[in-house]
Amino acid sequence: MRKKLYANASPPGRDIAIKELKELYNPEPYIKYKYNSLRAINEHSIVKQSNNEHSAREAVIGNMLRKMAPAYKRGKAESIADPLAHRLGKVMRILRKRLSHQDFLEAARHVDNLSPIDQAVFCEGVEKWAAEERKRAGG
Repeated sequence: MRKKLYANASPPGRDIAIKELKELYNPEPYIKYKYNSLRAINEHSIVKQSNNEHSAREAVIGNMLRKMAPAYKRGKAESIADPLAHRLGKVMRILRKRLSHQDFLEAARHVDNLSPIDQAVFCEGVEKWAAEERKRAGG
């Protein structure tokens, strides 16, 4: 294992995230400034920072944290390995919450007898139905 050159050296792969954060904090370093110096004040910095940049920072940090979560990584690996099985699993979880035990078993048997193309069509129909249910419920 290679020895770190500095005590605060970051592990490989974090350079992209650091670059994104630097671009977020300093999007235009020397454009539209009142004073041309290192401590220049941006004309619109106070208004922009209070409204847009705060939510943009939260979005970038939230996106990074979500992609680092073990559940996200596991789900992504499953969806890459077998997309149809991953989608069927999600649809079956949706149906299990909404159907009775007997109806769920009947739906599972029905899906098991379908061809892969028909399974994909079934998944699409259930996903649309669930999205409409969420809209009606206000969520």
